[in-house]
Amino acid sequence: MKDFQDKQLTCAECGEKFTWTAKGQAFFAEKGFTEPKRCKGCREARKERQPGGMRAIRTPEGFTTRRRVCRTLSSSIRLCLPLATTR
Repeated sequence: MKDFQDKQLTCAECGEKFTWTAKGQAFFAEKGFTEPKRCKGCREARKERQPGGMRAIRTPEGFTTRRRVCRTLSSSIRLCLPLATTR
């Protein structure tokens, strides 16, 4: 197994430097993921901009999943509403 060390990366979206931890690198390697391109803040903002779908949210009680449905009302208006919260 490779010995990982914390690594400084630059966010492709905001240009800020962020630390990619050794633990994060090991997880990415195990899953076969590529190196992250965005900092945590930009990743979260990008997920919020994605239409519809499921998103896990950490709460004090554990993880919940928020599901949204999005509909395009006109060429410039998109409406997203929560469907349900499950555990």
